[in-house]
Amino acid sequence: MTDYRLFGLWKNPFEHHLLDAHIERSVDIELAAIFEEIRRGGRKKAVISLGGSEGYGKTETLQILEAKANKEGIFSIFSDARDISIIRDKIVKRPKILKLKSKKDASLEKVIVSAMNKHKPSLLLLDNLQMPEQNIVNSIFDELESGMVVFSCSKCEARDFPLLELPPLTDEEAVLIVEKRLALFRYSQNMNSLYPFTRGFICKLNQDVGGKPGSLITRLDSILKDAIEKKVLRIQELM
Repeated sequence: MTDYRLFGLWKNPFEHHLLDAHIERSVDIELAAIFEEIRRGGRKKAVISLGGSEGYGKTETLQILEAKANKEGIFSIFSDARDISIIRDKIVKRPKILKLKSKKDASLEKVIVSAMNKHKPSLLLLDNLQMPEQNIVNSIFDELESGMVVFSCSKCEARDFPLLELPPLTDEEAVLIVEKRLALFRYSQNMNSLYPFTRGFICKLNQDVGGKPGSLITRLDSILKDAIEKKVLRIQELM
């Protein structure tokens, strides 16, 4: 078993996906503001396409929206749109949400809209939506009474919808992510917040991975394990 106590850690902070280590970015703030406007009655509904290159954090952005919705008691549906049919199963498993016995032959769009309109305002979050599936969004949005639809796509082709583009991580954002992850698994707080890394190292690594959060975490996982094996006390150069 790898012993991370060498770095004041009880576990490797970079081995797993952690929503708790998410840092709020401009896109998070903008999406939250749009939905809050809907909740307050300033607008009835909205649909947003979430763009950006692969690895820029689109999936995590949607997962954060879902987690906040669940915490606040807001009805939400999150699904990987590469198998969009599973949404029906997700809704069926919520018997108090929608009675589907009389709707067995209903289209997927109608099933989704019925569930969302029963608990408005609501959220529909679709990850990896491709063409021509983006046409489904038009059908849902037309019948939606109050709520927000957000779908992610690497190449968003739906020109009718506003596009929020996820930018690469800035060096400062990369540093914040690393600090937050380290803090979650640090058993000794009397250490530099970035130890065993340096700020310069993190900035250089972020530039090397093109500002992609997923790639940054994957590289740090590998580098930390290598440092433990070699008993390197301060990680200052790419390994």
